[in-house]
Amino acid sequence: MKSKNNKIFLIIASVLAIIFIFSVSALCNMCGTTKKKTDIDNNGTNDETTGTTSADATETTSEDNGQDDAKKPTIKLAIYEGPTYAPESGVCFYRIKATVTGDPAPEVKFSKDDSLGTLGAGKCQVNINNPGDTYTLTATAKNKSGEKTETLELSWGCEAPNRDPVINLLETTIAEEKFYINSNCVLTSNATDPDGDSLGYKWEVTGGTLANANSQNTTWTMPASAGTYTLKLTVT
Repeated sequence: MKSKNNKIFLIIASVLAIIFIFSVSALCNMCGTTKKKTDIDNNGTNDETTGTTSADATETTSEDNGQDDAKKPTIKLAIYEGPTYAPESGVCFYRIKATVTGDPAPEVKFSKDDSLGTLGAGKCQVNINNPGDTYTLTATAKNKSGEKTETLELSWGCEAPNRDPVINLLETTIAEEKFYINSNCVLTSNATDPDGDSLGYKWEVTGGTLANANSQNTTWTMPASAGTYTLKLTVT
């Protein structure tokens, strides 16, 4: 009877041992699953963090590029006066202003400045000497972030000045050796115009009569009384 009881006890103990082993195995498997899940979560977190870091880096780079572009100089040229004709020098001139941006403020240099700097910073004057002349103005804005160049084509834009005609000859011719009352005097003139314009004539006298006051040459009939008279010719 005792032997039978021992067998039953061994069987029960064996079953309990098997159950315990399976229980421990199940717990270990659960531990492994939890750890694996934790690894996945960690990897996911790492991946998400990496993605966030990458996005932040890209955004920062973009902002830096924008700041660099804002610091680089820009320049725009505009005529603020002219074309203007200067009769004392015979030139047609323009005055130009450069509008610039950049950080730090760019320094502006012009390829030509006939004002010799008297107009102030960022401004210049360009003289065109003859109607057929042209000039290409170059302006450069420069700072530590870079430089930018702009050009402006200039040509004679002034109205051609109307220069006065020149009287080259004014003669009086009489038959006698002296001027006598009621006698005739031939008035002869010669004039030229530097611009090649047609000329008009106007004779004036303070006494006597003129055969044609608006011709290049005319005849003056002297007055009937002696005296001093003024003869005038205007050419236009």
